[in-house]
Amino acid sequence: MRFTRREALGAGLGLVVAPGVARAQDPGLSVLFNAFANNAIAPLFDRYRQARPGQTVRFDLHPFGQLLQTIEVRLEPRTPEPDVFSVDGPLTASYAVRNHLMDLGPHLDWSKFTQAAVDQATVRGTRFSAPFVSSSPVLFYNRAVLERSGIAPPDADVTKRMSWEEIMENGRKITRDQPGTFGFLFEQTDRPYQIFPLIQSLRGETISPDGLSVAGRLDGAPAVRAMQFYQDMYTSGVSPPAMFDIPLAQELFGNGRVGYFVGGTFMVQLAAQRFPNLQYGVAPHPSFRDGVPVTPTGSWHIGINRRSRRVEPALDLVRWMVSDEIGRVWFDMFPYPPVQKALWQDRIFVNDPMWRIVAYEQANTAMVRPQTPGYREYEDLFRQALRDIIGGANVQERLTATARQIDQRLARYRS
Repeated sequence: MRFTRREALGAGLGLVVAPGVARAQDPGLSVLFNAFANNAIAPLFDRYRQARPGQTVRFDLHPFGQLLQTIEVRLEPRTPEPDVFSVDGPLTASYAVRNHLMDLGPHLDWSKFTQAAVDQATVRGTRFSAPFVSSSPVLFYNRAVLERSGIAPPDADVTKRMSWEEIMENGRKITRDQPGTFGFLFEQTDRPYQIFPLIQSLRGETISPDGLSVAGRLDGAPAVRAMQFYQDMYTSGVSPPAMFDIPLAQELFGNGRVGYFVGGTFMVQLAAQRFPNLQYGVAPHPSFRDGVPVTPTGSWHIGINRRSRRVEPALDLVRWMVSDEIGRVWFDMFPYPPVQKALWQDRIFVNDPMWRIVAYEQANTAMVRPQTPGYREYEDLFRQALRDIIGGANVQERLTATARQIDQRLARYRS
């Protein structure tokens, strides 16, 4: 059987070397990865080098703002490199349908991971990306701000979570009583990641089961009601307009100018480092009074290039990265919720109030972002719609137009 050059590379066959011709020295495993804040991942890879002294690995690290585009540029020629690369969880389907990811199903013990992490890795029944870390926003509140307006702090009991209606009511009071202080703020004001749960709490859907249509869902009654509530937060002055920069949102809460703040668990680390005088508490993520609790989740996974010619070394690195031992090391460095079930038995998750909440959410309310090969297009279009809604656009009309645009983009994946 004859293979084209592309087929040979895709099958991992490489090129035939004529007798007597020396092979070029193997440059080693090529890894394209998220650097995380302040190049935080580098010490972890230094540890891997120490653990595998005979393994040659080239680590190419990029900050998030450059990473996704760099991955696209590197994968587009469909060559065997990079062998291993960071996979933003919701982009798993996009990489998979374009044949950039190797099937990892037979190569990992999937029973060790949380269900939400496995869901994010799975595309049409096949597991394409290895879970590395997860996420789970909680409700932070400023004790002093609430006290000045005579508002009792929310309960940390997940069965007594605040409603969005209470957040709005108390937020109005805070904003009225304390000029220059806002009642509520999303850490990711215009990011679908944090906004989807508003729709989902009202039992609305964000995409069709096949991941290829949003019409009738993203502009359906639950979505319109949820997004009208979202708009009201800004038009009423409860939330600050145009707060689209995450570090600025964190700073506003950290400096005591926000009553309630939905943000990631890493806010605890940030508060300790930059806002030591902040007096805050933590409560479960809100839901609507007549709705159900839903929390966003999902974060970084790891994939192996389907065309890699270094599959065994690549698998070794991936297994090492998602091991319980490295999960503990990474958590000590960066407080993302772990994806390894075993870690949730560690003392900090049992004794710390915030981590007890997160443990419950991960097991009961966590919902991954829409699983679709066109997630990047979906996110970009919906994000623009969110900005327009904040600015006062007609909610129904804007959602309907957005749903139509998204479906046009998703149509390319129907063949």
